[in-house]
Amino acid sequence: MIISVRRDKTKIGSTSITDLAGGDITRTDSIALEATAADGTYDICTHFAEEESGIYYFRSQGGALIVDNTSPLVDIISPEEGAEVWGSVKVEAIIEDLNLHRASVIIDGEAYPLAAPSITEPQMVAASWHRPSFIQDRDGEFWVAYLSGGGGIAVRHSPDGKEWSEETQAVEGRPLGTSWWSLIQNSNGRYWIALDGDVGIDRYILVTSSSDGLSWTGPKTATPLDVYSMSRLSLIQDSKGRYWIAYLDGQPKQVRVISSLDGDSWSAPTAVVSEPEQVAYATTIDYPSLIQDSSGRYLITYSWGYEETRVTTSLNGITWSAPVSINVPGAKVTGPTSFLQDAQGRYWIIYHMRHRGAFYVFGSYSYDLSKWSQPFQLTFLAGSQWPSGIQSADGTYWTAFVSANNVYVSSSEIFWGYQWDTTAELEGKHDIKLEATDRAGNVGSGSLTVTVVWPVAGDADRDYDVDIFDLVAVATAFNTKVGEQSYNPKADLNRDGIIDVYDLLKVGIHFGKVEYVQAP
Repeated sequence: MIISVRRDKTKIGSTSITDLAGGDITRTDSIALEATAADGTYDICTHFAEEESGIYYFRSQGGALIVDNTSPLVDIISPEEGAEVWGSVKVEAIIEDLNLHRASVIIDGEAYPLAAPSITEPQMVAASWHRPSFIQDRDGEFWVAYLSGGGGIAVRHSPDGKEWSEETQAVEGRPLGTSWWSLIQNSNGRYWIALDGDVGIDRYILVTSSSDGLSWTGPKTATPLDVYSMSRLSLIQDSKGRYWIAYLDGQPKQVRVISSLDGDSWSAPTAVVSEPEQVAYATTIDYPSLIQDSSGRYLITYSWGYEETRVTTSLNGITWSAPVSINVPGAKVTGPTSFLQDAQGRYWIIYHMRHRGAFYVFGSYSYDLSKWSQPFQLTFLAGSQWPSGIQSADGTYWTAFVSANNVYVSSSEIFWGYQWDTTAELEGKHDIKLEATDRAGNVGSGSLTVTVVWPVAGDADRDYDVDIFDLVAVATAFNTKVGEQSYNPKADLNRDGIIDVYDLLKVGIHFGKVEYVQAP
């Protein structure tokens, strides 16, 4: 049972409601949702009694309640406002709403359904219960590093994310205490893995590398760790070729960074953020994730207990900003996350959370680290957790994750779309509106205006070439304006509302050209 409601219209009686995201709404009396419940997904359990042969039996019916008082957000990606288009035009938008019911594009008053984003069937990579590390190398090959059944760190690779190679051991016989690992490919094509583990009675961050992903060097120590530390480390190479590792260490815990020019000699640790001296477990720091963005700035996200995820930034990797909370509408982002910046400049936080009774992987994006989108569902396999996310070279979003003690990968589209085929009959301005409605009845929209233009400059008679007949067409309508009977919009080659010498000039510039443009 799934019920979608708006706060201003719904009351539930004799119902116990528990916030799946960890909130504090639990009542057994009548509940006025408009007064008590924020937007989000809730467990509901309705209790009732039935009489059978004089005996009362108390029963319960469970389900999910989605409280949604927020309209869908519609962000049109293409085409741009005022664009000139021709042929097959891709209309695309990001629509933010976990409770979406339908979406359509309205062109000149005529509505057409938008195609929903797709999530591919998950492909199993290997049997493993712990978070994988996932990359695409510069040749387009996908790689996953994971905890192998034999106790070591293993890798597999795939050209398409579907067919995966046999397992290769990167680190044999798992160093005692290994809890985390991070895989990258450097600017020279060499693969690197950083991990934590015990060497003798001491604990370290270790690094290993490979020229081909098949034969790996023996792990070398990078920096010592506290004996009880679970590092949750994250490895990158920056735009200048320097390696950086962000990790957890110390008592109380700190997020720290170290760096190296060659992967052999590492700097002393720099503290990024520390937890308070006296801290409850629920407010401890964990799971740092490090990236460098397109401007050269370093960014680290980390979880703050069960309540939130925060982000801090640095221009040099040494001095770090005050942390800022990542506030995702309708979700509490905490626990292990994956952090990236896509080719369009959007920052993405990838995380798992409960939704309609099970864990799934979601992503939220921000252009400026302050305003974050609503969650986008990236996996549909129930029990999806421990995500590692990337954007592939073709712009597709991919996620490696764990479900039922297996590592899977799947890809996701985030755009809603419609393919609009234009023709010569559609030349001129058109109003396009995208409208989205969620299951609670909230409506969101976005709109723009585009102009369908003939693709052959100077072709006033629309026969795909520029010749004497085009001069005749312009001359026949010369000195006429929009609204006049003799005005010919096809001869108004610069679309300024008057047919004059500038339109003749356009024919002259392109005279004699033949364009082999395929008609739509």
